[in-house]
Amino acid sequence: MNVDYVYADVEITNANTFTVPNIANSGDTSGTEGAYIPAFDISTLSNTALTVEAPSAGNCQLISLQHFLDAMEDSSLTITLPLNALDNGAGDNNSLSTRIPPTLNYYNVGGSSSSRVGAATISFSTSTNPNVYTLSGGIDTFTDCLYLLQF
Repeated sequence: MNVDYVYADVEITNANTFTVPNIANSGDTSGTEGAYIPAFDISTLSNTALTVEAPSAGNCQLISLQHFLDAMEDSSLTITLPLNALDNGAGDNNSLSTRIPPTLNYYNVGGSSSSRVGAATISFSTSTNPNVYTLSGGIDTFTDCLYLLQF
């Protein structure tokens, strides 16, 4: 392996062999030189939606998430987390009693200094889709914004 921290699909050949397409086959292949780390993927990214996908193999945990919004004009944003959160995600998120709602910090960063948007809130349904959250409440600032979710 000759590249650090590349997000790529891994093709499993057998229990002890895998290949990573589009990565040059050079350098060491054992120990920490040949290590790999499962990672989350973002399959949808816009000012109205963000979808996080868990890796198909291996375990990782989502601790926080930061998203920059260019000229935010929309009044809500939907965030969808992985449903297989027991292995990969931010808490169980498979029922109301096992949900771990994130803490939200939402900032207007369109000027020379940032300001927190105090009206910004995060909400969720108590009866369906335990992995879906909605940001709203003054988030349509018509300028650049940045939010942080911590689980």
